[in-house]
Amino acid sequence: MEEHIRLLDCTLRDGGHLNEGRFGETTIRHVIRKLAEAGIDVIEVGFLWDKKWGKDTTRYFSMADVKRILPENIGTSKISVMTDFNDLRHLEPCDGTVEYIRVIFKRHLQTGRLTR
Repeated sequence: MEEHIRLLDCTLRDGGHLNEGRFGETTIRHVIRKLAEAGIDVIEVGFLWDKKWGKDTTRYFSMADVKRILPENIGTSKISVMTDFNDLRHLEPCDGTVEYIRVIFKRHLQTGRLTR
């Protein structure tokens, strides 16, 4: 069996825990461009939220917000965002710009009883 290893970089999403995703638009674009130039397989550009944040953050309300910060050429890199299960209500149809959406399920926010 052939093995494949892919590298996912979540600097912009995970790093946003320290600064509420406020990197500044110039920095966000620069980081994405450099990660793409480095050939990173999957670039997680931030978090899809159920509220508007602004252009200088890596927290996005819509895929249109995500598309606005992407460079024209990302080479072979794929784009990813993370979202909470409860923030999927406004997700628009996929056009292929974002390849992956990583979904989290926060136990304390789930309705009903979780079983083990």
